[in-house]
Amino acid sequence: QGKEVLVIFIFEKEVVQAFKNAIIKEKSILSRYNGKIVGYANEVNILEGSFLPKHSVGFVQFSTYRDCQMWLESDNVFRQQDFLGHVDIWIVPLSRQNMSHKGYPIMVLMNQYVTMPDVFKNYHETEIAAIQKYSGVPRVVGTENVHKWRGVKPPGYIIINQFSTEEALKKFLDSGENSKASELRKQAGTGFAIACT
Repeated sequence: QGKEVLVIFIFEKEVVQAFKNAIIKEKSILSRYNGKIVGYANEVNILEGSFLPKHSVGFVQFSTYRDCQMWLESDNVFRQQDFLGHVDIWIVPLSRQNMSHKGYPIMVLMNQYVTMPDVFKNYHETEIAAIQKYSGVPRVVGTENVHKWRGVKPPGYIIINQFSTEEALKKFLDSGENSKASELRKQAGTGFAIACT
């Protein structure tokens, strides 16, 4: 319970401004619970799979799961069941305590429903090496320990990788190493991969 967590909000693009306004307005309450805004996607590029069209993503970081839970239960705006409409809210532990969101603003979010664990393990090893080669930050999040706070469909295994620029991401995506990793990921199960910029 003492590990830093990331809250992932997935909502329709038409409510991005409402999310932004609320997070700014409620900043003092967020700080009270040791939370900070990581950001939200101006653009979401679907790299693979079946992510909902016309949807965006927001990210908020907390020092502990307990802080996050208390904020979600007490904030007058975010605790409302109808705020942001049909929103998915997932809470995941951070693999890296100090998230590199300032110098690495581009986040690649993946949700994978794993059916072949051995292949998925090979995918991990292949992709981590490739991301490091292209100066990215692999596995800021890499977990099946996902708490669904709100939403309909249960999440799978969540992965977040970070990149410093769109050019760095493109070099990685165009690489042979990524092609190999992508094939392994497809063999291991189903899901989606999106780039949040």
